[in-house]
Amino acid sequence: MLKYALVMLCLLPTTVLAWDDTNALAVTCSYTHYSSFDHEEATIAWGPERKGEKAHVQKFMRAKSEENTQVIGERDTGDCIFPSGLQVRMKVDVGTAGPGMCGGDPAATMSLWINRRKVATEWFAGYCKEEKEPAVSFKILGAKHLRVEKCHATWKKDDIPELSVCIDLPDLKRYPIDELEYPSAGSKAPVAGEVVIRYGKNEVCREVKNALHKEFTVFNYGADAPGKLQWFEWQDNEVRVAKDFHGYQVGIFDLNNDGRLDRVYAQNYSTNYMIGNHLLVQYGQSNTKLIVPDNPLERAVALPCHIANQNASLNGCAGFGERSPDYDLAIHGTGAKDQAVFRERYTNLTPFRFRGATYLAVTEGLIGKDGYAGVLKIRPDGSAEKTCLLEKIRFHM
Repeated sequence: MLKYALVMLCLLPTTVLAWDDTNALAVTCSYTHYSSFDHEEATIAWGPERKGEKAHVQKFMRAKSEENTQVIGERDTGDCIFPSGLQVRMKVDVGTAGPGMCGGDPAATMSLWINRRKVATEWFAGYCKEEKEPAVSFKILGAKHLRVEKCHATWKKDDIPELSVCIDLPDLKRYPIDELEYPSAGSKAPVAGEVVIRYGKNEVCREVKNALHKEFTVFNYGADAPGKLQWFEWQDNEVRVAKDFHGYQVGIFDLNNDGRLDRVYAQNYSTNYMIGNHLLVQYGQSNTKLIVPDNPLERAVALPCHIANQNASLNGCAGFGERSPDYDLAIHGTGAKDQAVFRERYTNLTPFRFRGATYLAVTEGLIGKDGYAGVLKIRPDGSAEKTCLLEKIRFHM
């Protein structure tokens, strides 16, 4: 439940919802009719009283002065539509929980569209903030001449006056129409929450899509195997092979699809530095019994590290040594913009079996509401074949 909410104020009696937060935003929309002209205004700022109706589309009628209040919470959309045709839309979303001081209390963000053009994208709207940034406010004046003013204000401290610097935004024509938010006639915008295949025609892609559609985090937790997918058996067996990699579980199965039994150690991380499930693999020499070196580090590869860079040293992989760069794993889709980059320290790998072959599900260790999932197939030579890329359509911000 949101501790911080975005509030939209316009001017009419409403059912009141009270909020206890101290850093809520208010968006004040008002329409006033005079005998010789009309006044249309929307103001977005910090700190006004946080009361109002649930987010909705508020349409102002010509020649009728009105005010209205809307409370915009997580994944809500609020609109003000004025008689002149001026349209103001606001959305709120909450970030993914992650490591760090604010990990359990991620920031809420807000995006703003004016006349179908996005002028602000995901600016801070509440929750925890590790580094204070200037508060941002907007004022939109419509009717005959449209003007958009953006102000940056310092966060108020005891005995220090608040400072504010304001600028006028460029002509709205310089901002492109957001066709994802406002699709053209005859086109269909993707539906938030829908899982789509961005790459891959293999049957396993369709099976994984069905599993992700039912529960997008199915590969991140030890749930029952969905549909025709099969999990491998794991045994608890802590083997401390490196400073951070303890190998809490071990499995004996054919990971690289050469028909031979491999030894696979799995390590689940949940620290400020790493979140996800990584594998340490020793490829075997026999299809009837396990033949690998006794030392778990001998002839071993670390995944996802050695998928992203086969030439990396084991000490250069996350969990095995001290080094700064991540070996990020990129999976490209069919379209030019379809690409998922899985950060090494925040990647979750889940081996599974489908129709006699072994695959690796690649998901984000930082559990979110949506995002990408990949499917790889490890070849006998240890390289990875890109099999599928799937995306859960995000709430557009």
